[in-house]
Amino acid sequence: MAVLIGLLLAVVIAEGLLRATGAGSYSARSDDYGFRVLSDEPLYWGFDPGHTPSHTWDGDPYGTLPPGARMTYPHIGEDGLRGPDVAADESRPIALVVGDSFTFGEGVPLEETFVHRAESLLAERGSTPARLVNAGIPGYGTLEETARLPSLAERLRPRVVVLVFVPNDPIHVSDSVDQVGDLIQSPGRGETGLEIVRRLQQLTGASAATRATEDWYLDHYVGDRSQAWLTAQTQIGVAHAPLRTSGCALGVAYFPLLHDLTGGRLDPIRDEVARFCRADGIPFRDLGVTLRDRAPRDLWVHPIDHHPNARAHEAVAPAIADLVTELLGE
Repeated sequence: MAVLIGLLLAVVIAEGLLRATGAGSYSARSDDYGFRVLSDEPLYWGFDPGHTPSHTWDGDPYGTLPPGARMTYPHIGEDGLRGPDVAADESRPIALVVGDSFTFGEGVPLEETFVHRAESLLAERGSTPARLVNAGIPGYGTLEETARLPSLAERLRPRVVVLVFVPNDPIHVSDSVDQVGDLIQSPGRGETGLEIVRRLQQLTGASAATRATEDWYLDHYVGDRSQAWLTAQTQIGVAHAPLRTSGCALGVAYFPLLHDLTGGRLDPIRDEVARFCRADGIPFRDLGVTLRDRAPRDLWVHPIDHHPNARAHEAVAPAIADLVTELLGE
């Protein structure tokens, strides 16, 4: 009984201290993208080359952010993509890496993104070097990625396109009104009235809403909302056909969400994407293979921002380099 009373007293004291000091509490980051609309129908966007995007977090608990926990993205080219524009006299084969905020590298310096690291790895290996172009745009899904791809392919003439697929890619923003949670970013508030429990939820990514959110994702592939995945397959197939005709090889790299790398509840999504790629003759890589032995929080930008940090980018870069090598036929 004395032990139980002692534990309860410790919880009460800890709860009081947390409420009084705010220690360990995290708030949602602030965003400054500076997007410009590139197409009205279908709607897609890019960065304004005259604007420097930035994100600011309320701290840097994992030690991966710049001083002040503010990350700027100064290298925006004329195409509204991250990184320098392709030089007019570029002789290396171009690999266009298409994706969303994971590919763009939110919270990660340019030189530490997996796109930049994979390019460096190809050069170090002594194989035919390739120029990798980061065509990751935050907020993009399959619709935006495939809609913009033809114009990028026409201008850049890539030999290779790598589509980095994230489980939320087929889910259009209009279908998010009933979303019960977010496995990538949290608003910073928990569901419980106890501050000590809420803080533990923030640190571990676990909450009562997690399972419901996983179910919501799965429903877009194998449930009542599966039309979203069927539509995404059509969009990828339509984009693949002209690439194949022009001699450009398409590959898909599956980047799992980082909230839980061992539970496997979202594995059916990976399996669906792999099945589709096999049927359409598209080389496939599961980037999760390189991440499964790691604790999720070691890969996060911030406790409530589960975008992949520099460590995660470094871990998946070799798989991206391998896929580009395969697609180049080497």
